[in-house]
Amino acid sequence: MALTFTEELLLLVLDDETGKIRPLADFAMEYALAGAQLAQMWFAGLVHIEKETVQIAQGNFGESPLEEKLLAGISKLERNDLDSTLSFLAHHASEIERNGLQQLVRKGILRECESRFLWVFATRRYPVMDGRSEEEVIQRIRQRVMDPDSTKRCHSDLILIALMDVCQLSYLVFSAHELEHYQPRIKELAQRDAIGKTMAAIVEQIRNALLDTGLIHLR
Repeated sequence: MALTFTEELLLLVLDDETGKIRPLADFAMEYALAGAQLAQMWFAGLVHIEKETVQIAQGNFGESPLEEKLLAGISKLERNDLDSTLSFLAHHASEIERNGLQQLVRKGILRECESRFLWVFATRRYPVMDGRSEEEVIQRIRQRVMDPDSTKRCHSDLILIALMDVCQLSYLVFSAHELEHYQPRIKELAQRDAIGKTMAAIVEQIRNALLDTGLIHLR
Protein backbone atom coordinates (compact mmCIF):
# COMPACT_ATOMS: atom_id res chain seq x y z
CA MET A 1 0.00 0.00 0.00
CA ALA A 2 1.58 3.26 -1.14
CA LEU A 3 1.84 6.00 1.48
CA THR A 4 2.55 9.68 0.91
CA PHE A 5 5.49 11.48 2.50
CA THR A 6 3.04 13.10 4.93
CA GLU A 7 1.52 9.77 5.94
CA GLU A 8 4.93 8.16 6.51
CA LEU A 9 6.07 11.16 8.55
CA LEU A 10 2.93 10.98 10.70
CA LEU A 11 3.48 7.28 11.40
CA LEU A 12 6.94 8.15 12.71
CA VAL A 13 5.81 10.96 15.02
CA LEU A 14 2.67 9.22 16.30
CA ASP A 15 3.02 7.86 19.83
CA ASP A 16 1.75 4.28 19.66
CA GLU A 17 0.85 4.23 23.36
CA THR A 18 -1.25 7.40 23.46
CA GLY A 19 -2.42 7.55 19.85
CA LYS A 20 -1.36 11.20 19.73
CA ILE A 21 1.38 13.13 17.98
CA ARG A 22 4.49 13.27 20.15
CA PRO A 23 5.31 16.71 21.58
CA LEU A 24 7.98 18.22 19.35
CA ALA A 25 9.96 21.44 19.34
CA ASP A 26 8.03 24.50 18.12
CA PHE A 27 7.83 24.71 14.33
CA ALA A 28 9.63 21.38 13.79
CA MET A 29 6.43 19.53 12.96
CA GLU A 30 4.95 22.43 11.02
CA TYR A 31 7.91 22.67 8.65
CA ALA A 32 8.36 18.90 8.40
CA LEU A 33 4.72 18.62 7.28
CA ALA A 34 5.11 21.61 4.95
CA GLY A 35 8.18 20.02 3.34
CA ALA A 36 6.49 16.62 3.04
CA GLN A 37 3.39 18.15 1.46
CA LEU A 38 5.38 20.23 -1.02
CA ALA A 39 7.56 17.24 -1.92
CA GLN A 40 4.45 15.16 -2.53
CA MET A 41 2.89 17.79 -4.80
CA TRP A 42 6.17 18.14 -6.67
CA PHE A 43 6.48 14.36 -7.11
CA ALA A 44 2.88 14.23 -8.38
CA GLY A 45 3.60 16.95 -10.94
CA LEU A 46 1.16 19.39 -9.34
CA VAL A 47 3.85 22.06 -8.96
CA HIS A 48 7.04 22.90 -10.78
CA ILE A 49 10.02 24.17 -8.79
CA GLU A 50 12.91 25.81 -10.59
CA LYS A 51 15.51 28.16 -9.17
CA GLU A 52 13.51 28.28 -5.91
CA THR A 53 10.43 29.51 -7.77
CA VAL A 54 7.18 27.56 -7.35
CA GLN A 55 4.68 27.39 -10.21
CA ILE A 56 1.34 25.58 -10.23
CA ALA A 57 1.22 23.05 -13.07
CA GLN A 58 -1.43 23.99 -15.61
CA GLY A 59 -4.41 21.66 -15.88
CA ASN A 60 -3.52 19.65 -12.76
CA PHE A 61 -5.74 19.45 -9.72
CA GLY A 62 -5.12 18.03 -6.29
CA GLU A 63 -6.17 14.51 -5.39
CA SER A 64 -8.11 15.76 -2.38
CA PRO A 65 -10.10 18.86 -1.39
CA LEU A 66 -7.21 19.87 0.87
CA GLU A 67 -4.66 19.67 -1.96
CA GLU A 68 -6.94 21.75 -4.17
CA LYS A 69 -7.25 24.33 -1.38
CA LEU A 70 -3.48 24.42 -0.85
CA LEU A 71 -2.74 24.74 -4.56
CA ALA A 72 -5.28 27.58 -4.85
CA GLY A 73 -3.64 29.32 -1.89
CA ILE A 74 -0.15 28.93 -3.33
CA SER A 75 -1.30 30.39 -6.65
CA LYS A 76 -2.52 33.53 -4.86
CA LEU A 77 0.66 34.22 -2.88
CA GLU A 78 2.24 37.62 -3.52
CA ARG A 79 5.60 35.92 -4.04
CA ASN A 80 6.00 32.51 -5.64
CA ASP A 81 9.31 31.63 -3.99
CA LEU A 82 10.05 28.62 -1.78
CA ASP A 83 10.13 30.69 1.39
CA SER A 84 6.61 32.03 0.90
CA THR A 85 5.28 28.64 -0.21
CA LEU A 86 6.71 26.73 2.75
CA SER A 87 5.55 29.41 5.19
CA PHE A 88 2.04 29.15 3.72
CA LEU A 89 2.04 25.35 4.01
CA ALA A 90 3.45 25.48 7.55
CA HIS A 91 0.58 27.82 8.47
CA HIS A 92 -1.79 25.06 7.31
CA ALA A 93 0.13 22.25 9.05
CA SER A 94 -2.78 21.33 11.32
CA GLU A 95 -4.98 20.71 8.28
CA ILE A 96 -2.24 18.72 6.55
CA GLU A 97 -1.79 16.66 9.72
CA ARG A 98 -5.51 16.02 10.15
CA ASN A 99 -5.93 15.04 6.50
CA GLY A 100 -2.95 12.67 6.69
CA LEU A 101 -4.27 10.99 9.82
CA GLN A 102 -7.70 10.55 8.25
CA GLN A 103 -6.09 9.03 5.17
CA LEU A 104 -4.28 6.53 7.40
CA VAL A 105 -7.62 5.70 9.02
CA ARG A 106 -9.20 5.10 5.59
CA LYS A 107 -6.31 2.79 4.69
CA GLY A 108 -6.94 0.72 7.81
CA ILE A 109 -3.61 1.59 9.45
CA LEU A 110 -5.02 3.77 12.26
CA ARG A 111 -8.39 4.04 13.94
CA GLU A 112 -9.92 7.24 15.21
CA CYS A 113 -11.12 7.52 18.80
CA GLU A 114 -12.74 10.50 20.49
CA SER A 115 -12.61 11.12 24.22
CA ARG A 116 -13.83 14.01 26.32
CA PHE A 117 -12.12 15.91 29.12
CA LEU A 118 -14.52 17.09 31.83
CA TRP A 119 -17.31 15.86 29.50
CA VAL A 120 -16.87 18.96 27.35
CA PHE A 121 -13.54 19.17 25.53
CA ALA A 122 -13.24 16.55 22.81
CA THR A 123 -9.86 15.17 21.86
CA ARG A 124 -9.02 12.68 19.12
CA ARG A 125 -6.56 9.83 19.32
CA TYR A 126 -5.32 7.60 16.53
CA PRO A 127 -4.26 4.18 17.87
CA VAL A 128 -2.43 1.94 15.42
CA MET A 129 -4.55 -0.89 13.99
CA ASP A 130 -1.93 -2.31 11.64
CA GLY A 131 1.63 -1.71 12.82
CA ARG A 132 3.23 -3.25 9.74
CA SER A 133 3.22 0.00 7.76
CA GLU A 134 4.95 1.93 10.55
CA GLU A 135 7.49 -0.83 11.07
CA GLU A 136 8.16 -1.00 7.33
CA VAL A 137 8.88 2.75 7.19
CA ILE A 138 11.19 2.57 10.21
CA GLN A 139 13.09 -0.46 8.95
CA ARG A 140 13.45 1.04 5.46
CA ILE A 141 15.03 4.19 6.87
CA ARG A 142 17.25 2.29 9.29
CA GLN A 143 18.44 -0.05 6.57
CA ARG A 144 19.18 2.81 4.19
CA VAL A 145 21.31 4.54 6.83
CA MET A 146 22.94 1.57 8.51
CA ASP A 147 23.57 -0.66 5.50
CA PRO A 148 25.33 1.21 2.65
CA ASP A 149 25.33 -1.98 0.56
CA SER A 150 21.57 -2.44 0.77
CA THR A 151 20.07 -3.37 -2.59
CA LYS A 152 16.82 -1.57 -1.77
CA ARG A 153 17.09 1.86 -3.33
CA CYS A 154 14.18 4.27 -3.08
CA HIS A 155 14.61 7.97 -3.80
CA SER A 156 11.65 8.80 -1.55
CA ASP A 157 13.54 7.31 1.41
CA LEU A 158 16.27 9.89 0.93
CA ILE A 159 13.73 12.70 0.92
CA LEU A 160 12.17 11.48 4.17
CA ILE A 161 15.64 11.15 5.73
CA ALA A 162 16.50 14.71 4.62
CA LEU A 163 13.28 16.12 6.10
CA MET A 164 13.85 14.27 9.37
CA ASP A 165 17.43 15.51 9.52
CA VAL A 166 16.72 19.20 8.90
CA CYS A 167 13.81 19.20 11.40
CA GLN A 168 15.90 17.20 13.91
CA LEU A 169 13.48 14.27 14.06
CA SER A 170 15.99 11.47 13.45
CA TYR A 171 15.80 10.50 17.14
CA LEU A 172 12.35 9.06 16.36
CA VAL A 173 14.04 6.26 14.41
CA PHE A 174 17.51 6.00 15.95
CA SER A 175 18.73 5.83 19.54
CA ALA A 176 21.08 8.50 20.87
CA HIS A 177 23.97 6.05 20.65
CA GLU A 178 23.11 5.18 17.05
CA LEU A 179 22.87 8.84 16.10
CA GLU A 180 26.39 9.47 17.44
CA HIS A 181 27.65 6.81 15.08
CA TYR A 182 25.42 7.31 12.04
CA GLN A 183 24.93 11.10 11.96
CA PRO A 184 27.63 11.54 9.27
CA ARG A 185 25.89 8.90 7.15
CA ILE A 186 22.53 10.67 7.60
CA LYS A 187 24.16 13.93 6.52
CA GLU A 188 25.65 12.21 3.48
CA LEU A 189 22.27 10.81 2.41
CA ALA A 190 20.58 14.20 2.94
CA GLN A 191 23.04 16.09 0.75
CA ARG A 192 22.22 17.75 -2.57
CA ASP A 193 23.58 15.08 -4.92
CA ALA A 194 21.62 12.34 -3.19
CA ILE A 195 18.19 13.98 -3.01
CA GLY A 196 18.44 16.15 -6.13
CA LYS A 197 18.62 19.91 -6.64
CA THR A 198 14.90 20.59 -6.21
CA MET A 199 14.50 18.72 -2.96
CA ALA A 200 17.79 20.10 -1.69
CA ALA A 201 16.43 23.61 -2.27
CA ILE A 202 13.30 22.74 -0.26
CA VAL A 203 15.37 21.32 2.60
CA GLU A 204 17.72 24.31 2.61
CA GLN A 205 14.80 26.71 2.76
CA ILE A 206 13.35 24.79 5.71
CA ARG A 207 16.76 25.00 7.39
CA ASN A 208 16.82 28.77 6.90
CA ALA A 209 13.30 29.14 8.28
CA LEU A 210 14.13 27.07 11.37
CA LEU A 211 17.36 29.00 11.88
CA ASP A 212 15.26 32.17 11.96
CA THR A 213 13.01 30.67 14.63
CA GLY A 214 16.02 29.62 16.73
CA LEU A 215 14.95 25.96 16.66
CA ILE A 216 18.21 24.81 15.10
CA HIS A 217 21.71 26.15 15.05
CA LEU A 218 24.36 25.95 12.38
CA ARG A 219 25.98 22.55 12.52
